[in-house]
Amino acid sequence: MGPVGAQISLTRRSLILVVWRRLSLSARTTLVLRRLPWAWGTTFQWTRVGKQLRQLHDVEGASVFAYEVADPTAYGEVEFDAQGRALSLEEKPEVPRGKHAIPGLYFHDNDVVGIASALQPSPRGELEITDVNRAYLERGTLQVLARGTAWLDMVTIESLGDASNYVRTVEARQGLKIGAPEEIAWRMGYISDAELEALALPFTKSAYGRYLLGLLRKSVPVPT
Repeated sequence: MGPVGAQISLTRRSLILVVWRRLSLSARTTLVLRRLPWAWGTTFQWTRVGKQLRQLHDVEGASVFAYEVADPTAYGEVEFDAQGRALSLEEKPEVPRGKHAIPGLYFHDNDVVGIASALQPSPRGELEITDVNRAYLERGTLQVLARGTAWLDMVTIESLGDASNYVRTVEARQGLKIGAPEEIAWRMGYISDAELEALALPFTKSAYGRYLLGLLRKSVPVPT
């Protein structure tokens, strides 16, 4: 990648950081994404994401998501009672108590620093994020959000393909992009029309660049 490409990459990376910070984060809030060495390990898609993330802007305790899966033994699992309240959390259970996994997206208040520093390795020899969330559960300050999301865990080549196909299908049917940081920043008013155009112009030979320029022509309203 030449100097121009590097500059574009850094600009886009800074833009992504600004978008995430302004949408959801403050000095008192921590967002953690599980990551593979070669790719993000988790993909989320849900409606009115901006509104939901802003509700977690100043979280008290911890907020996590739950998603029903066929095989909970591959994930951190949450058990619910008949009223939908979280009862227990277990990392990769041999005998699952339910069918809900905890995806790799977590919101914690500043107590997470002390909780994490006191962690001891699990029987698997690892420091587990599930143990952090369990500490909040035991305090009665863990909120588990279980509806309105689509989650794909990209830990294998097959699941990476599944996520890619899902995103491609949704985008093709709606004519909108999932997770375009330039578009999000523009719709939230963080960048101007001219700045959006400047970010899009280096990519005009790609469908993505043409999509960004097309936003300026049609200004499709999208709920946030």
